[in-house]
Amino acid sequence: MRTTTETTNEQKVHEIIMEQINYRRLAVMVGGWNPCYGTSNNGDEYFSFRFKAKSTANYCKITLNRATDTYTVYFCKIRGINILNDKEYTLIYADQLEALFANYTRLATRL
Repeated sequence: MRTTTETTNEQKVHEIIMEQINYRRLAVMVGGWNPCYGTSNNGDEYFSFRFKAKSTANYCKITLNRATDTYTVYFCKIRGINILNDKEYTLIYADQLEALFANYTRLATRL
């Protein structure tokens, strides 16, 4: 069972990730939906969301690695129960998140 402190910490990390990738604007530009956050099996907090894209990917998961203060970004295309084109980038700094998303998905994230 999670304590209140753990839940607040997860929410804080998820809010920081959302702010660093500017999720609200990103969601409008790429049709983002189904945002969620949690803790992975190794204890790292993550934020994930789906988005509308026909090309390379339609799912993104951003995991904070507290030891190095960097992110691991995972992209994949989900079709039914199949996962296609999965790609993972490690040691990504906060200022590189939005550019990585735009470069990998080839979707415009700014007007």
